[in-house]
Amino acid sequence: MKLDLECVDDLDWAVAHSDGVVELRFGALLVRKIGAEGVTESIGRFPDLERFRVADDYFREKPERDAFEASVSTLFPDLAFSWTYDLRIDGRHGR
Repeated sequence: MKLDLECVDDLDWAVAHSDGVVELRFGALLVRKIGAEGVTESIGRFPDLERFRVADDYFREKPERDAFEASVSTLFPDLAFSWTYDLRIDGRHGR
């Protein structure tokens, strides 16, 4: 199952139904609400997860994005990770 999460309520529901979730996308508003540490804590609650995408609108500078990506790679080495964007925060776009 693939899930696209935009808010904390979405995340709470997804965690309660985490079995069989193989792909997650965290939107910018969710990342802004729970922060980078909350994101890494949350993805650990999905035992079947294979692919993870996160909107980069929350990360203002490249060093922040690089540090987050390194953290995900270290904590979840078998997880396919990629960036996306929402065009929602401060009108900034991703790549």
